[in-house]
Amino acid sequence: MEDFKIDFTLKELKAMNKFHKTHKKCGDGTPTGKFTYMFTPVGIGICTVIKCNACDKWKDITDMDSW
Repeated sequence: MEDFKIDFTLKELKAMNKFHKTHKKCGDGTPTGKFTYMFTPVGIGICTVIKCNACDKWKDITDMDSW
């Protein structure tokens, strides 16, 4: 089986960190399993969505400029 690797752009990492900070106080404060990352391959790249499991809000952090 081959390894699967996702490389995030700087723009995606900044959006991810902002989302983490915004949802830091959601739920009971435990970091384990707090966020779900969803990757959807499309013909020209990979769409990346992050979801807060405590409040069910999500954000598409895909940097389509990198495609």
